[in-house]
Amino acid sequence: MFASVRAAVIDGDGEDFCAGPDLSELNQRDAAQAHFQQLLNDLANVATGSANRIARLHLMAKSASIDKGEITDKGSINQRAVLKQWDVLAHALHDGSLPYILQPQPRTKPPPNN
Repeated sequence: MFASVRAAVIDGDGEDFCAGPDLSELNQRDAAQAHFQQLLNDLANVATGSANRIARLHLMAKSASIDKGEITDKGSINQRAVLKQWDVLAHALHDGSLPYILQPQPRTKPPPNN
């Protein structure tokens, strides 16, 4: 299908939580966007509150860097380093100005039976 998600950085402040999975080998953006949009919609439909709801998601085509301290020696994501390195992108994701932002779409209600 497409490259696997190798990392997800989740950032939240207040009611909005933003996630940006790393899809560094992604070559099918439209298919991935559609797949993650459906996943986001499905998750939103079962979310019971803001703590388990993803408000915005951006698929990144660049991998986290061990050289920049974004990945620890043990292979974990250093969230603080990632958010510092990608500060402009993180702010654009939070304020909605970043291109290709996915947001949960409300479930459409079926038409009433007459």
